[in-house]
Amino acid sequence: MLTLQETMKAIDMKKIIASLLIALTAFGFYSCGSSTKMTDEEKAQIASLVQQSINTLDMTFDITEIYRSSADIVYTNKEYSIILNNKTVNTRLPFWGRSYTGGFAELSGNTSIILNNAPMERIGIDGSAYQKDGCYKLSFQAKDKDNNILYFFIFKIYDDATADIRISSNKKATMQFRGKLDFSDKK
Repeated sequence: MLTLQETMKAIDMKKIIASLLIALTAFGFYSCGSSTKMTDEEKAQIASLVQQSINTLDMTFDITEIYRSSADIVYTNKEYSIILNNKTVNTRLPFWGRSYTGGFAELSGNTSIILNNAPMERIGIDGSAYQKDGCYKLSFQAKDKDNNILYFFIFKIYDDATADIRISSNKKATMQFRGKLDFSDKK
C-alpha cells in the first residue's frame, strides 16, 4: 500500500506529464497553422521558373542540408552553394568522407569541393523522368584542374524548386546534399 507521500509524488508526476503534453500539443497546432500556403498561381510560377532554369542551365542552388551519412544530416543557412551558368559550374561545398588520394586532407585541399568556372561536360537532362518520378534529372561532370579531380553531379530537381544532389568523384567518396533554387535575380 502506498503512503501519502508516495501518492502525492505520483499525482505531481502525472500533473507534470499532462502539462507537458498540453504544451507540446499547443505548440504543434501553432506551428502547423503558421506555415504559409502557396496558391496554385504561385506554384505554377515557380514550376515555370524551374523549367526555364533547366532549359538555360542557369541556376543557383542554396544548399540547405548536407548528408554526411545515412543517419547524420547537417542543416545549413546559405553557407554553401552550387552555381550553374553558361555551361560552367561554381561550387563551394564541404567534404566529409573518404579521400582516395595520398597525404593529409588539410594539406592537399581535399576538405572541400571547390570548382571555379569549371566547364560542364557530358550534360544530360532527362525530362522523361518528370512524368515518372515528378522531377527533372540533370547530370554532368566537371573537373577540378588544381587537384585533378573529376566530379560527377546528379540533380533531381522538383517543381517546388528543391533539389536532391549527389556528387561522386574519382578521388573522393560520394556526398549528398539537398538544396533550393534561388530565384532572387529572376523574379
